[in-house]
Amino acid sequence: MDNRNLSETLPYGKLAMLGIDKEKADLLPQEVKEKLLSGEVTPLMQVSIRAQNGNAVTLPLKLQLVTDRQGNPALMAYPVRAILETERNKALGLTEQEAERLKKGEVIQKAVDVNGEKTRQYLQLDPETKS
Repeated sequence: MDNRNLSETLPYGKLAMLGIDKEKADLLPQEVKEKLLSGEVTPLMQVSIRAQNGNAVTLPLKLQLVTDRQGNPALMAYPVRAILETERNKALGLTEQEAERLKKGEVIQKAVDVNGEKTRQYLQLDPETKS
């Protein structure tokens, strides 16, 4: 996925899935809109999602607008987590020591499997979302 500037228009349809309708999206602070449109990660924000049982679930998260391999816009959501999830550790192939280093705020370099290809990436835990 690529995080280059995608367009000058907010992705209203994708934001609506997170309970942010067009009116609410237009009222977002300019800083948030600029970060979203430039492919940067937004500051922490509250969203409300309608659960299958009909109840609204409100959760804090950060958003990022990226493009998929076909060039289509995709909205990434980084929800706040209480801890670094061990399932995520397995997906990234993190050792216990690497997970501990991330929890301490260190940046680590790791070979990660992306669509069957090993690529070297830098990993860092976001202190606000723990993701």
